[in-house]
Amino acid sequence: MRFSNVLKYSALMTVLFLAQSAVGQEVVASESDGYSIKLIVLGTLFLIEVIVLIMLSNLFKALTAKSGVWKKALNKKTASVIILGFLFLQSQDLLAQSDGVFSFGGSWDSLLLFLNGFLLLVIILLLYNVQSLIGMLRSDDDKEAVPSGIIHSLTDAVPVEREHEVMTDHEYDGIHELDNNLPPWWVLGFYITIGFAFIYIIYYHFYEDGKVMENEFTAEMTKADAEAEARMASGDVIDENNVVFLADQAALDAGKEIFNQPGKCATCHGANGEGNQIGPNLADKYWIHGGGIQNVFKTIKYGVTEKGMIAWETQLTPDQMQQVASYVISLQGTNPPNAKEPQGELWEDESTPEGEEEVSDTTSAEMAMIEQ
Repeated sequence: MRFSNVLKYSALMTVLFLAQSAVGQEVVASESDGYSIKLIVLGTLFLIEVIVLIMLSNLFKALTAKSGVWKKALNKKTASVIILGFLFLQSQDLLAQSDGVFSFGGSWDSLLLFLNGFLLLVIILLLYNVQSLIGMLRSDDDKEAVPSGIIHSLTDAVPVEREHEVMTDHEYDGIHELDNNLPPWWVLGFYITIGFAFIYIIYYHFYEDGKVMENEFTAEMTKADAEAEARMASGDVIDENNVVFLADQAALDAGKEIFNQPGKCATCHGANGEGNQIGPNLADKYWIHGGGIQNVFKTIKYGVTEKGMIAWETQLTPDQMQQVASYVISLQGTNPPNAKEPQGELWEDESTPEGEEEVSDTTSAEMAMIEQ
């Protein structure tokens, strides 16, 4: 045997020893459920491959039990194939041991992934060797009588001497067309895709557990709606549907401060809400987009883009918009100097709380005192 083969078989036995030692160690359970599931799957695949390897090893033993077979095999210069098979015979004994002393420094999922890939290659190699060994043990008559089973099963090709049976009448430049059957592997794959399509449709469109994405979306939307209702009930979220007038002076002062900030409400409506060439008067009872705390809050929040008023919800919090809206409502009846003529329709808010009227009167009196 050549030295390169010796090196190859030695390396192979070394890796098998590594597998024997590593598999014998105790696996430390991970705190992550996903990691544990991964280890279980990889470990199961590894055990299945070991079982297949043992079965192939027993097959090798059965095929090479007679000494006459050994002599015939060695005489045909295929000793390396037989010896390689017997090297793998010992793998079942190695993998069955549990008192290995070699310690693996990497993670268990990496080790099992490596072993699964390695054993898969070993199984493929053994299958090839079994096929070669079976072909070697056949007599010459058997080889002539039995066609290449693998190629025939994959292609279902007609032998050359029988091509006239599948030849069609079509002829192109002296080339005749053969009506061969579709390759069995292609037909099998086609039927598998059809079966998979039926299973997919039934599972993901009719079976309840299959609607994973739809169920997740529905659950998330239901959760979001419940959270929104909880926030609405607790008052954490303020919008045009639940906003109320703030009568306390601290809130009105905060709204006034925001109102008079540079680039905000006073720029278009005047410092006292009297209006100017850009915006309407906010101190009277006439409103273009509806009066009352809810309409004023809505106008502030969404703006009036066709008239150049931006949506302030991008720059002010709901609390700040409520403060500004309350301050604007409090300006009614203050009669500031240089007030712009009324615009819009007269608004009578029957739901205006009594406190709102009192605050408006108080603010009007304060403004009158300031003017004096």
